[in-house]
Amino acid sequence: MVPNPTPPPEARVAVVTPQAVPAPDPDPLPVRAPPAPPATKPAGPGTVAQVALLSDLPVPVEVKPAVVMLPQDPVPLEPEPDPDPYAHLPLLRQLPYDIQTAIPEMRITVHVYGAEPRSRFVMIQHKKYREGDRLSDDLILDAIAPGGLVLRYRDTAFWMDSQ
Repeated sequence: MVPNPTPPPEARVAVVTPQAVPAPDPDPLPVRAPPAPPATKPAGPGTVAQVALLSDLPVPVEVKPAVVMLPQDPVPLEPEPDPDPYAHLPLLRQLPYDIQTAIPEMRITVHVYGAEPRSRFVMIQHKKYREGDRLSDDLILDAIAPGGLVLRYRDTAFWMDSQ
């Protein structure tokens, strides 16, 4: 009878049987399975059982998505200015021809805009006007803005640059 060879005491051994390991992630990275052991006869008297070191086995690795913390946008010191509330208005030259010819020629000589509405005024043809004033029967100065005027001829509002 042949004695069973025994591994040295410092080697840790285990009998390995291949098992399927369920992946925790529904979309895992591809992982190679360990090769299947060759077919052998069942261990019996006089045969050596197939063994492997635990350190030689592939270890399943769970890969988690990385979390990246981006710096927050700096808080602006001043609020951003509102978009131009008069951008949708047509220019005087974009109005229909009959309206353009009905509006008297205007030459702006002074344009003063201030944060307070009472400090705003314009001089047109050397005459001083404030917001809400009538320039003629059908023409009203609706607003004085930093870059120009909002005028209304009858029911048609339009923009006029101050330059």
